[in-house]
Amino acid sequence: MELKILSNTAEMGAFDALNRVLVSLDAHRRSGKVIVSTNGCFDVLHAGHVRLLEQAKTLGDVLVVGINDDISVRLLKGPNRPRISSNDRAEILHSLRAVDHVVVFEGLLPLDFLEAVKPNIHCKGGDYGVNGLPETEVVRRYGGEVRILPFLEGRASTAIIGASEATSNIDPLTHRILSDFLSCSTLVRTSGYALSAIIASEVQRMACILQSGGRILICGNGGSACDAEHMAGELVGRFRRVRDGLPAIALTGTTAVLTSIANDFGFEEVFRRQLVAHARPGDLLLCFSTSGNSENIVRALKEARALGIATTLITGREGGRAKAEADVVLAVPASGTIEIQHIHRAIMHALCEGMDEILSGAIN
Repeated sequence: MELKILSNTAEMGAFDALNRVLVSLDAHRRSGKVIVSTNGCFDVLHAGHVRLLEQAKTLGDVLVVGINDDISVRLLKGPNRPRISSNDRAEILHSLRAVDHVVVFEGLLPLDFLEAVKPNIHCKGGDYGVNGLPETEVVRRYGGEVRILPFLEGRASTAIIGASEATSNIDPLTHRILSDFLSCSTLVRTSGYALSAIIASEVQRMACILQSGGRILICGNGGSACDAEHMAGELVGRFRRVRDGLPAIALTGTTAVLTSIANDFGFEEVFRRQLVAHARPGDLLLCFSTSGNSENIVRALKEARALGIATTLITGREGGRAKAEADVVLAVPASGTIEIQHIHRAIMHALCEGMDEILSGAIN
């Protein structure tokens, strides 16, 4: 990794600048000062960025900001980004009263930046979760901690750029649709940080269940019922690879069964009674629920526990009452139903692809 540092006075060469900044940080530590860091693309600086940086500075004495170089911003944000070069972004940031040093780093993640700076506190904004961040392990290795700071609603470079383009070039309806897509892209990245490690672990568990002769039983309501049937189709049919069908059953797919149970015992029982009929040791129950409060999902998870079968809940930020009943919870860091459903499908596809890779022997 190449690090480029802007000092308090002027731009310097990469090697000398890095060493000078690290010497400065070491001196600050020896004098008992707290080093704070944060990172991001900071493409099109806005009030949310400024507020984040000011909050971060209040946590310590020296604030070091890492920013992605132009190549990594392009990979993260798309071919038309960044709108502002790394040199200009660094200069603008460095002019802010809260910022002491700016580091331009290569690569998508700031791991090498954090290895060099070794902050006492590393800050991230918005919907990130501490335990899902790849940065957390590096920061904790050196005795530091990660803090999540609130962000200013409605402020995101991607959305601002998209809104600006839409205002000048396209009609209001297209503008609205584009803004929705851009907001979703931000949530996709946030969810990837928060959930990728948990999803990888769940892929391993599900693959092991299938390899051992178990089945995956899937349920949900409304749009989540569609997700349940979609996932069963991907497993029984195929995902990317042509392979034999995998044993998966959507508990939403038989109209006569659903309506007879709902008519005779109430809609709350439609999944639980099917579990009693079909589940056997070694199976796994996978539930989709954006709120986590659907009574038929809660009852199904409780019954699965009584039957001794594994359970997974794919839900939203809070997880509802169902959260306490599941072995594994994949909670999208969002509260809106539409936004949660977008990510549920991404999670479903990640699970299917991961299982295909393991079961085909492509990865261990």
